[in-house]
Amino acid sequence: RGVWQASDCCSNLSLLCTQLVTVVDTKPPHMTCPTNMTVTTCGTNVQVFWSVTATDVCNSVTITSSPPSGTFFLPNTTNTVTVQASDPCTNLTTCAFTVTVRRPVLGSLVINLINTNTMVQVHWTDGILTHSTNVLGPYIDIPGASPPTYTTSVTNAARFYRLRCNSP
Repeated sequence: RGVWQASDCCSNLSLLCTQLVTVVDTKPPHMTCPTNMTVTTCGTNVQVFWSVTATDVCNSVTITSSPPSGTFFLPNTTNTVTVQASDPCTNLTTCAFTVTVRRPVLGSLVINLINTNTMVQVHWTDGILTHSTNVLGPYIDIPGASPPTYTTSVTNAARFYRLRCNSP
């Protein structure tokens, strides 16, 4: 609220005037939304976290997302997350991004003979190396085998190898 009074050079005063000034916030909060996400899981579901930031020139900001950060998502799904940032003056900003859940691609196995054909070396990038004496299985984990290589003697190598996910 402002009060105004005018005077001239002879000190004559006018009546007092009152003026009410109201500031209205019409600018929505500025929000930084996550980009689309792809996560991998070998299990039945995976918990996904994200963060969102928002600012407003006049007020505090309330941020909500649906579903919320920390939600568990099923594999082989694409899920839309909607985020809202609001200030106390009901100004609202929204954004959306997707969370895609996939099984990992384990890649291929490379098997080489080394040490003048006395040893077999298996190379892979991710997953758990398993083996069997029969192509149909059952396959069991090889104790101590971890990427990128596993080496065994040729006499022990008469096996079938395959990869499985790091979790069941």
